[in-house]
Amino acid sequence: MARVCRHHRLFRRGFTLLEILSATMISAILLGALYAVYNGALKLRQKNYGSMEAGLPRAYAAEIMDRDFRNMLPPVGILAGAIIGDGTWVGDHAVLGRAPRPAPTSAVGTPPNLPPLQIGADCIIGTGAVIYNGTTIGEKTMIGDHAFVRDRCQIGSFVIVGSHVTIENEVTIGDYTKLQTGVYLCAWVTIEDHCFIAPCVVTTNDNYMGRTDRRFQERGGCTIRRGARIGANVTLLPNIEVGAEAFVAAGSIVTRHVPPATVVMGSPAKYVRDVSADEFAEEQL
Repeated sequence: MARVCRHHRLFRRGFTLLEILSATMISAILLGALYAVYNGALKLRQKNYGSMEAGLPRAYAAEIMDRDFRNMLPPVGILAGAIIGDGTWVGDHAVLGRAPRPAPTSAVGTPPNLPPLQIGADCIIGTGAVIYNGTTIGEKTMIGDHAFVRDRCQIGSFVIVGSHVTIENEVTIGDYTKLQTGVYLCAWVTIEDHCFIAPCVVTTNDNYMGRTDRRFQERGGCTIRRGARIGANVTLLPNIEVGAEAFVAAGSIVTRHVPPATVVMGSPAKYVRDVSADEFAEEQL
């Protein structure tokens, strides 16, 4: 006769009532332990949010409370002291009010006591955006997903900062200016009102690229005057001034000042023609 293993004999005779009760109790204990761990973690996160929400405008606190904490891993990080205007929406994983921590070999120092980050009313801060202390942002400005804004920047109202834009320290951006995806603004750049900066524009501020002490006296970012337009993939060298209503064609490398209301193109960028007056920013208002 074929040999029947022990497990088959148990299965054929059926389980006893005691075995069934024991298995049920073990399952209940395991489920209870899992629920306790989950519930404890949820309460801890809600407790941590309490101190954050207390200092926020009511509209933003309501925005956070309406969210399902179980779907936010991890949630928004708003650091102590950050001032956020009423009606401002902040995407998940954004970090607001980060303190600068430069590398030991960095040539750019950071003041020890920066003022808190200030964001005006009705702004939009995208998912994963990081904005440092010491920066001020006006009203109704959008900071796109994964944008990066360093300390001591001044960003006006009605500005659009596209996704993956990098804005280094001490940059000034005027009202109604648009920065498209992937723009890189080095330290000490100034952009006035109603400017348009196309995708992947790069600015520079050091002709010596980290060599010799002369760089400290001569370094500086570009200045882009009111209404100027910079095409995609343009590179602007240090201390260049682009005049009001000027137009820099895509792919150009700007090595000299650009006169107001002129079109320049090429590498290096050269004069092509004047900008038509009907293209001026004031004609579009």
